[in-house]
Amino acid sequence: MEGKFYAKISGPKVVGKSGVKTIYFEREEDARSAVDSFLNAGTHQMENRIEKGGPTYERISRGVFRLEITDTQRKKSTINANKMIQEVFLEGGLVDFSAMLPGEKSIMPCELLIGGDVIETKVSLLIPKRRGESQPEPRFWPYKLSGLTHGGMSLWFMANDGRLVVKDSHP
Repeated sequence: MEGKFYAKISGPKVVGKSGVKTIYFEREEDARSAVDSFLNAGTHQMENRIEKGGPTYERISRGVFRLEITDTQRKKSTINANKMIQEVFLEGGLVDFSAMLPGEKSIMPCELLIGGDVIETKVSLLIPKRRGESQPEPRFWPYKLSGLTHGGMSLWFMANDGRLVVKDSHP
């Protein structure tokens, strides 16, 4: 969750598929307190485990932005299209999210230039129906991206003439 503090905890008290639980908070103190309560651990043990979470975005130029992709984005195969991304996509003629209705999805051409490979694919652009009317959360995902990336990897997204290009090096 963008801009929130998070802690990943694991151990015998965590149940689930991965055995790891991620909890999010607005304030660092709240995250520390919750983790300490959950684990019955002293605060000194949590000093280096709580981080300000979320992906890092940077606008590069018209129609171009850089993203440090997270493991969560890769695992869920979705990237939230924040205001900056929406502007970049609109400038590049890829999509106008403000014209989309909740539950609507658009598929556009996409090219992945990663690890020396060139892969022609598609990008899914959508506004989920479940939150669309009260809190629209535009999202996108270039197909095949998960298998070519790792968490923390910098990617450059370039929207131009209704097409998205994703590169693993500066354009």
